[in-house]
Amino acid sequence: MHVTAGVSRANAHPQSDDWLTLCAIGAAAASLSAVAHEALGHGGGCLAVRGTITLLTSIFFRCQGGTYWTDLAGPLSNLTASALAFVALVRGRWQSPARVFLFMVAAFNAFWFGGQLMMSGLLNTEDLAFVARDRSWPELWRVIAFALGAAVYVAALRGTAWCARRIVASGQSRYRMHRLGIPYVAGMVSAVIAGLLWRGDPVGSAQQAILTFGVAPIGIWFAAARAAQRSAQRSDAAPIERSPSWIVFGALVFVLFAVIQGRGIGRFASADCNDARCATYERDDPRWVVYTKRAISSTGSRGRRGNVLLSSP
Repeated sequence: MHVTAGVSRANAHPQSDDWLTLCAIGAAAASLSAVAHEALGHGGGCLAVRGTITLLTSIFFRCQGGTYWTDLAGPLSNLTASALAFVALVRGRWQSPARVFLFMVAAFNAFWFGGQLMMSGLLNTEDLAFVARDRSWPELWRVIAFALGAAVYVAALRGTAWCARRIVASGQSRYRMHRLGIPYVAGMVSAVIAGLLWRGDPVGSAQQAILTFGVAPIGIWFAAARAAQRSAQRSDAAPIERSPSWIVFGALVFVLFAVIQGRGIGRFASADCNDARCATYERDDPRWVVYTKRAISSTGSRGRRGNVLLSSP
């Protein structure tokens, strides 16, 4: 009888997951998501059209000689990374830390993609807005972009909620948010730290990091709460113990990301963004005129061009 009572008390107050391991997982997932969008996406899209990367940071990008494919490459990279992580999470047989990592990669990229589509349609900024200007799309594109972004965001909510049921154990009301909440917050904090390392515009970079990894993926909280109401696999009920391998992996990924991409790459990496040179989008087409960093900040743009408008030829 005493044993039964002891077991009941243990089940009512389960051991929590190791917070340091979860922080490392979140930092790695956020850093790799930024690499996917800015470096692999925009950077790869710039090089693919034989352009030159003039600025690559954790949250900003500029390309000399780029095309609209350079703009599209960033969001498409997010979509690809999210799909691959979702498939790996569903099809693979992973231990709990790996499941959390794949979940965070999938969620960060999916909500980034959907959120940016809605932002482009609503405020006429971000990557798709640059494509629309380049291709002279009619204003109807904004309605379509917002509707498509909303549909993607809802699909991401449903998908993450379904996947979270494989991660969050049922009945752990006190700890159910920790397994996904801690890496979510850690990912946002790591992105802010990386943004602050770029001397060109540390405050602006930090603000964009909060929007990208804090506001856009807020659906992670809803996924965790909904998942805790459903039954989870028995292996997931056990707490995530401290994992030196995951801690080293997360620390290594974040440090490399912060030191290399966070500090900036390209000839404008060390420029003071109070100088209009930092905002320059250099393209051989003389129809393009470029405004100062203040104009870019007013749109909240993170794209490769900033606030770039067509002028008379």
